[in-house]
Amino acid sequence: MPPLIGPTCDPKCGKNAHCEYGFLNQCVCNSGTLGNPYEICERIEKKTCSPASCGHNAECNESYNGIDCTCVQGFTGNPYISCEDIDECNTNVCGNSAVCINTIGSYDCRCKEGYAGNPFVMCSQVQGGICRDPENCQCSDKLLCPNGYTCERGQCENLCEHVKCGPKATCDAGQCLCPPGYVGNPSDLVIGCKIQGQCHSDLDCYDTEICFQLGKGLRKCLDACSKVQCGPNALCVAENHRSSCICAPGYNGNPGDLNVGCQLEQRVIPKECEHDSDCKVGTICSIDTSGTQKCINPCETVACGSNEICQLDVARHPTCACKGEYIWNPVTSFCEKPSVPDCSSDVDCELVEACQPDALGGSEMCSCLFTFHLSGQCSMCCRIAQRPMPVLNRIHWKSKRP
Repeated sequence: MPPLIGPTCDPKCGKNAHCEYGFLNQCVCNSGTLGNPYEICERIEKKTCSPASCGHNAECNESYNGIDCTCVQGFTGNPYISCEDIDECNTNVCGNSAVCINTIGSYDCRCKEGYAGNPFVMCSQVQGGICRDPENCQCSDKLLCPNGYTCERGQCENLCEHVKCGPKATCDAGQCLCPPGYVGNPSDLVIGCKIQGQCHSDLDCYDTEICFQLGKGLRKCLDACSKVQCGPNALCVAENHRSSCICAPGYNGNPGDLNVGCQLEQRVIPKECEHDSDCKVGTICSIDTSGTQKCINPCETVACGSNEICQLDVARHPTCACKGEYIWNPVTSFCEKPSVPDCSSDVDCELVEACQPDALGGSEMCSCLFTFHLSGQCSMCCRIAQRPMPVLNRIHWKSKRP
């Protein structure tokens, strides 16, 4: 059976729950369900907003845990009763010699009468007058540009000329503002401004929202996934005012089916081999750390001794063997070169010696007969009983040793 790819949890997840990656993988209930993810998660219904759910100038947000009311941007108070407009002018946000004008959810700045310049930075007193036609006026210290313009190199330049504002927002004296009745982030090119608390179409809402009919004559921007239920192991995503169900990472199937949903995907890991016979000489078929069957050289992890080489035996197991002309010496437990032959037959030895293989079973050498032993005093073979050797032996002794 091919290996399964995806997050796994121990213990396994219960019904309507799935395993999510983490420092420690854990089971979580699927979207639209609630309960113990290791046993069973029950489907729950979202609480829906109505025109009377929240107070004036408040937004209603639906969730599985209930209804949540929040004051719209630029307003403060108890969202379940009523939210009042925040007077941004209390923070004195305008420049010198400028007056602040509070607007719904925002504010505006204007130079005082007899002054000109950028009201959000500083207004200067007019000495000689104000240009009536800023596009064709040669401005100076005595002839100033009107509000919304600045004098650059003798020409009045529109402060909004190079300013980009978000949807439904307007530029005034170089500042992006939401028009009366709109709220939002006027400088955000994606979010911009939307009608306060209501909408007429999806274009009045954020990209992940839809304009939803809550009641007669009341439409409001809601999360596009707020009314969507997906199947087991599936998630809802919203984009371009549209919602869709997709399988969670590591799963595939039918994400919109509330009963079937998505299952842990099965993916066959490619195999380089199945049997040792599929590999070249000197390698075997084995499973590596990634779970892939590959041809590997088992000798790569084997360290042999001096004058030894690693090779595969009949069972294709790695084993160390002596190199070339070297042979194994069981006495020293090393691979050694065989000694030079001492003789080729008994004729080359003394009368009390015989030509026999050495301890390695290789080169021939003269060895004492079993009734004799090598004497350290005379470096010759003597009888074990230490009896004198016959004269005949001394006559035929060929001394080959020092």
